[in-house]
Amino acid sequence: MHSNPGTEKPSSRNVFRKRLEEDCLLGGELHPSIAERLRRVRELPVTQVANLLGVERDQQGVWLVWQYVEGIDLEQLMSSGRTEARMAEIAQQLRQIVAAMHAHGIVHGAIHARNVIIDSRGRVYLTHVSPYLHTDASEDDRAVEQLLGPLAPTTSFMPEAHDSDTPAARRLRLGGYLLTLWALGCGILIFLAILWYIRG
Repeated sequence: MHSNPGTEKPSSRNVFRKRLEEDCLLGGELHPSIAERLRRVRELPVTQVANLLGVERDQQGVWLVWQYVEGIDLEQLMSSGRTEARMAEIAQQLRQIVAAMHAHGIVHGAIHARNVIIDSRGRVYLTHVSPYLHTDASEDDRAVEQLLGPLAPTTSFMPEAHDSDTPAARRLRLGGYLLTLWALGCGILIFLAILWYIRG
């Protein structure tokens, strides 16, 4: 995984630290809005989002401590050879993760290629949720689309298209017409029978 500016590579604790910006602090402590946001992120029950393990302070600043996810980030993957089918699977997983986060009221707010990790089994993880409050869910959707393109229609959601000029389609229409005429004829015969019965 690439190391972003303001981050530290995993230590023997198997964690990843990311330094908080100064505007996240108030009087040397976490700003109340940031603290509340991080509390909600820490409680997020989505398994494919890296866990926020805590906040640490040292002489260099205040750090977010994240679960380290072993794998390759999307930026590395996209710069190497990859198949269209694999990218489609990654896109599907990523959209499912984002939808699960939104269902719990959390907008990631910092989706980019270095924050998307694919492990050795092909499972996709999102890391480094933004500490800032984001409320527009479409922000994440646009970020995913920018990375991987618009959601492609799948056979599970798109019914098969039928050509209205094929022989099969013509037979289907003819059958419908005949069924309608048969039903109409039966209705007329029943009406005449009832009328004959009443008059008789």
